[in-house]
Amino acid sequence: MTRISLSEKLIIYFMLLSMMAIGIVGIYSYYSAKQAQMARTYDQLASVKYLKKKQIEYFYVQQVQMVQSLANNAGWAGMMKQDPELSVKASPDSPGCIKFP
Repeated sequence: MTRISLSEKLIIYFMLLSMMAIGIVGIYSYYSAKQAQMARTYDQLASVKYLKKKQIEYFYVQQVQMVQSLANNAGWAGMMKQDPELSVKASPDSPGCIKFP
Protein backbone atom coordinates (compact mmCIF):
# COMPACT_ATOMS: atom_id res chain seq x y z
CA MET A 1 0.00 0.00 0.00
CA THR A 2 1.37 3.34 -0.98
CA ARG A 3 1.39 6.21 1.38
CA ILE A 4 -0.20 9.48 0.34
CA SER A 5 1.90 12.49 1.06
CA LEU A 6 0.67 15.34 3.21
CA SER A 7 0.44 17.77 0.27
CA GLU A 8 -1.70 15.28 -1.69
CA LYS A 9 -4.01 14.82 1.30
CA LEU A 10 -4.35 18.58 1.68
CA ILE A 11 -5.19 18.97 -2.00
CA ILE A 12 -7.82 16.20 -1.81
CA TYR A 13 -9.41 17.70 1.33
CA PHE A 14 -9.35 21.17 -0.19
CA MET A 15 -11.10 19.88 -3.34
CA LEU A 16 -13.75 18.02 -1.32
CA LEU A 17 -14.38 21.02 0.89
CA SER A 18 -14.62 23.33 -2.14
CA MET A 19 -17.09 21.00 -3.90
CA MET A 20 -19.25 20.79 -0.78
CA ALA A 21 -19.30 24.59 -0.44
CA ILE A 22 -20.18 25.02 -4.13
CA GLY A 23 -22.93 22.41 -3.79
CA ILE A 24 -24.44 24.06 -0.73
CA VAL A 25 -24.37 27.50 -2.33
CA GLY A 26 -25.88 26.06 -5.54
CA ILE A 27 -28.73 24.36 -3.71
CA TYR A 28 -29.47 27.52 -1.71
CA SER A 29 -29.41 29.64 -4.88
CA TYR A 30 -31.74 27.22 -6.67
CA TYR A 31 -34.39 27.27 -3.95
CA SER A 32 -34.08 31.01 -3.47
CA ALA A 33 -34.55 31.67 -7.21
CA LYS A 34 -37.45 29.20 -7.33
CA GLN A 35 -39.20 30.97 -4.48
CA ALA A 36 -38.62 34.41 -6.04
CA GLN A 37 -39.98 33.23 -9.39
CA MET A 38 -43.09 31.74 -7.75
CA ALA A 39 -43.74 34.98 -5.86
CA ARG A 40 -43.30 37.04 -9.04
CA THR A 41 -45.65 34.75 -10.98
CA TYR A 42 -48.26 34.94 -8.23
CA ASP A 43 -48.06 38.74 -8.20
CA GLN A 44 -48.50 38.85 -11.99
CA LEU A 45 -51.53 36.57 -11.81
CA ALA A 46 -53.03 38.69 -9.05
CA SER A 47 -52.56 41.79 -11.22
CA VAL A 48 -54.18 40.11 -14.22
CA LYS A 49 -57.07 38.96 -12.02
CA TYR A 50 -57.62 42.51 -10.75
CA LEU A 51 -57.54 43.99 -14.26
CA LYS A 52 -59.93 41.39 -15.67
CA LYS A 53 -62.32 41.97 -12.77
CA LYS A 54 -62.31 45.70 -13.47
CA GLN A 55 -62.89 45.11 -17.20
CA ILE A 56 -65.86 42.85 -16.52
CA GLU A 57 -67.35 45.30 -14.01
CA TYR A 58 -66.95 48.15 -16.50
CA PHE A 59 -68.56 46.07 -19.24
CA TYR A 60 -71.63 45.35 -17.10
CA VAL A 61 -71.92 48.97 -15.98
CA GLN A 62 -71.93 50.01 -19.65
CA GLN A 63 -74.58 47.42 -20.49
CA VAL A 64 -76.82 48.52 -17.62
CA GLN A 65 -76.44 52.16 -18.66
CA MET A 66 -77.30 51.29 -22.25
CA VAL A 67 -80.43 49.38 -21.22
CA GLN A 68 -81.48 52.21 -18.90
CA SER A 69 -81.02 54.80 -21.62
CA LEU A 70 -83.06 52.69 -24.04
CA ALA A 71 -85.78 52.23 -21.43
CA ASN A 72 -85.88 55.96 -20.71
CA ASN A 73 -85.89 56.95 -24.39
CA ALA A 74 -89.46 57.89 -25.34
CA GLY A 75 -88.78 57.49 -29.06
CA TRP A 76 -87.71 53.90 -28.60
CA ALA A 77 -90.80 53.11 -26.54
CA GLY A 78 -92.96 54.64 -29.26
CA MET A 79 -91.30 52.54 -31.94
CA MET A 80 -91.90 49.43 -29.87
CA LYS A 81 -95.61 50.27 -29.58
CA GLN A 82 -96.01 51.06 -33.28
CA ASP A 83 -94.13 48.06 -34.69
CA PRO A 84 -94.93 44.83 -32.83
CA GLU A 85 -92.18 43.03 -34.79
CA LEU A 86 -89.56 44.98 -32.80
CA SER A 87 -90.94 43.94 -29.44
CA VAL A 88 -89.86 40.83 -27.70
CA LYS A 89 -92.37 38.01 -28.00
CA ALA A 90 -92.92 37.24 -24.33
CA SER A 91 -95.87 37.11 -22.03
CA PRO A 92 -96.47 40.28 -20.00
CA ASP A 93 -95.99 38.33 -16.78
CA SER A 94 -92.57 36.92 -17.71
CA PRO A 95 -89.69 38.20 -15.59
CA GLY A 96 -87.68 40.94 -17.23
CA CYS A 97 -90.51 42.00 -19.51
CA ILE A 98 -90.67 45.78 -19.99
CA LYS A 99 -94.17 47.16 -19.83
CA PHE A 100 -94.90 50.38 -21.69
CA PRO A 101 -97.86 52.59 -20.79
